[in-house]
Amino acid sequence: MRIYVYTHIKKTLYLYIRKHIKTPSRKSLYIAIRMYVYITKSINIYSDIHMSLEQYCSICGKQHVTWKNTLGTLCVMCYCYVTTKKYLMMKILTVANRKGGAGKSTCAAHIAYEAVKSGLQVILIDMDPQKTLETWWQKREEENPFLVDTNADGLPDMLQKLAEKNFDLCVIDTPGDASVNASAGVKAADLILIPSKPTPPDLAAIGRTISLVEENKKSFAFVITQGIVRTKATLQAASVLSQFGAVAPSVITNRTSYANAMGQGASAGSFDKVAEEEISSVWQFISGRLFDEQKNIKQKLTA
Repeated sequence: MRIYVYTHIKKTLYLYIRKHIKTPSRKSLYIAIRMYVYITKSINIYSDIHMSLEQYCSICGKQHVTWKNTLGTLCVMCYCYVTTKKYLMMKILTVANRKGGAGKSTCAAHIAYEAVKSGLQVILIDMDPQKTLETWWQKREEENPFLVDTNADGLPDMLQKLAEKNFDLCVIDTPGDASVNASAGVKAADLILIPSKPTPPDLAAIGRTISLVEENKKSFAFVITQGIVRTKATLQAASVLSQFGAVAPSVITNRTSYANAMGQGASAGSFDKVAEEEISSVWQFISGRLFDEQKNIKQKLTA
């Protein structure tokens, strides 16, 4: 029994590290062992390899499992924690569009707000010199989402440090150009969200952003911003964008509540029921692509 369990752990660690981690570290081993707990779905199996129960889970009230090895004591979260979170390490969402005025900062702020509402620890990085996202954050009283400063050169190291601090989601806001800040944000992302207004100039310019994303071989999705529901222009925009990639099922409409929210450090959904439904739908669409393992999730478009 002891040999089998050790072999299983070793194989699991090896497969995970080979797939995700170039240089194994204490953090990578910690994540891999959590994945092992998820696979076995059992605590009793650990009794033969010197594991012990300590602390308590804030979700189910059960005790955590710890494993003492040469690295020290590693806390392995219980099965309910892993399945509730649906992820094993920090995800990075970059909001990008090489054309200005598409509503990138508004999207980033509201997505971060929804992620916090769902129980995630969120960190913001504002790579746009205009600092619209940072201005929104400074007007908030709550700490979560948090914010950190960095530049294009320091972004990779900063993301590694943030992952070690157990953040669940990093949202990066980028400038509407082809600068090094925009490129760095795209290169770092697990998923690129491309906001676009449903106007001919915006749709004509979307190809530049798609080229940048595809050059870096990144997954991406669109969301229509500043649209008017059930209009020909919005429906045509959805049709055009869907030829290149997935489109969020809800449109972020042209409502004054979004501008007011950005000026108050709040969410438009706090005082606008329609906006709340729009943002919630967009967040469900994005979180499904960031955290869920299911592929090819299709949803009907609400325009």
